[in-house]
This record gives sequence, structure tokens and C-alpha cells, in this order.
Amino acid sequence: MARPLRIEYPEAWHHVMNRARKGEILFSDKEDYYLFPKLLKEITQVWNARLAAFCMMTNYYHLLIHTPGANLSLLNPTI
Repeated sequence: MARPLRIEYPEAWHHVMNRARKGEILFSDKEDYYLFPKLLKEITQVWNARLAAFCMMTNYYHLLIHTPGANLSLLNPTI
């Protein structure tokens, strides 16, 4: 079953999460844990989004993102 369409509007807050399939590891070493926040910073600067909070575990992450320009789908085409 397909997921419902995402409603996007200016000044929206989004809870974004991604979980690895079958318990696989997303962040396998310390370098991954250091690189991911740097990547998030770059992405939010480029796409004018604000990252309010994030949580990283070995096989998933959660983000709380504010999108003033209603552009969440531009941050990542797979979201």
C-alpha cells in the first residue's frame, strides 16, 4: 500500500526518520557518526531548512526539520 501524499506548506515542522532494513547498520564506525551531522548542516544550508534536533542510532536516525519554504521533498528525493 502506498503512503499518503505528503502535505507541504511554508513554516512546516517535519519528523523525518530512516531505518535500515533488516537491522542492518547505517553508522558503522565513528567516522560515520562525525560525518552525518556535517552532512546535515550542509544540506540545511543549501536548501534553507532548519534542523532543530536529531538522534542517531546504529541502524536509524530521526530529524526534526523546519522548512520555511515548503521544500522538504527537495532535501532528499527519497523522502
